[in-house]
Amino acid sequence: QQQQCRPRPPQQQQQSGRVQQQQQQQQQQSASRQKGKAKKRQRPGQEYLIGIHQCIKRDLPHEAVHLYCKLKKVDPDMSMEEGTCSALLNLCLGKWQWELHQRHQHLLREYTAAGRDAAPLAEAAAKVVAAALHQKEQQQATAAGSTLGRMALDTGGLEGLPPQMVCHVEKHVELLLAEKLKDEAWLNSLVGDMPPKGQQQQSSSLLALLDCVVSLVLGDWKAAGKQLDEQLYLQLARVAGIQGDPDKAFDYAKQLVATWKQGGPKAAKLVPRLRDFQPALVGYALTGQAHKAQEVVDMMLEVCSQDLTEAEFALWLEAIANGGSYEQLSKALQLLSGELNELRNPTLSLVEQFFRCDSAACKWQYMVPALRYIYVGFISAPALNQTVMVCEVIDNWYDHF
Repeated sequence: QQQQCRPRPPQQQQQSGRVQQQQQQQQQQSASRQKGKAKKRQRPGQEYLIGIHQCIKRDLPHEAVHLYCKLKKVDPDMSMEEGTCSALLNLCLGKWQWELHQRHQHLLREYTAAGRDAAPLAEAAAKVVAAALHQKEQQQATAAGSTLGRMALDTGGLEGLPPQMVCHVEKHVELLLAEKLKDEAWLNSLVGDMPPKGQQQQSSSLLALLDCVVSLVLGDWKAAGKQLDEQLYLQLARVAGIQGDPDKAFDYAKQLVATWKQGGPKAAKLVPRLRDFQPALVGYALTGQAHKAQEVVDMMLEVCSQDLTEAEFALWLEAIANGGSYEQLSKALQLLSGELNELRNPTLSLVEQFFRCDSAACKWQYMVPALRYIYVGFISAPALNQTVMVCEVIDNWYDHF
């Protein structure tokens, strides 16, 4: 009995006091969280914002934009965060399919102007997407749980694919994991007032969808007085590229560089990257504006800390092959030979394409110095197919001339 009535030592009293304080703090934190959640739920547009996040996870661009429009009607002052705006734009662009969309839209404009049937283009684009998803599934099956990196779209085995549909920029191809999605019934009820899918596809093309979402995002950001970050500049440049305006895409990259050079507290979110210049480079490659493509490359070399990859060189060579000069080709090959050790066959084919064009038919004497750049850069490459490809290029050139 005397032991039971004995007072606790000071150390035990201190420990019990700390435990009580921790419990009180946890209770206060949980109460504040519940209050914060209650405040968020009080906003009429919060439910639509959650629905937008769910649509982004499910690859539902039309539904996401529909909910965005409803959000602005019920809560005009509510704006989305930077990451959500960027993810929404990326979703409407097709995520990893943005370059394919840009090439597809370019060919659609050409086919429409020439009065040609554009149905084969949609079939070709569907084949590219299916091949990429199949390649991703094979990668994932053999990855053994490791993180999968970027990959180039392999279009070598696709028959009847127009040359302009060959993509060069590496992608993070994504697979939709339906088993991880939740609240499907709730989302369906939220977007239940949308028009049927058939009418929706007819009335809302890719370009119309992009126009709508860009106007919503930019309107929100201007009203809130916010500054665009690197990701938003990137998405806007990709939109401009798909719309067939590479100059505007390049302007977005220039604006990013100018804002970054000004410094400030948000300069870390404005660091230019190679991807910010790729939409303009794709546009100049498709239209054969080699001099403007060289301007893009020069700016990338000036402001980007990353080294140029094969994708940038391939787009530069594509612009030269579609409308450049030998002097531009010589400069590109000279820089390329000092940067890369190995090239894919589609990139080497662009050099051959330049010498097959009519403007280069009288310049057969430039074949040897051009091959010297290729030879110096790849003579030590371990892959045998590089040597075979160069030999095939030589044979084709001699047959052509």
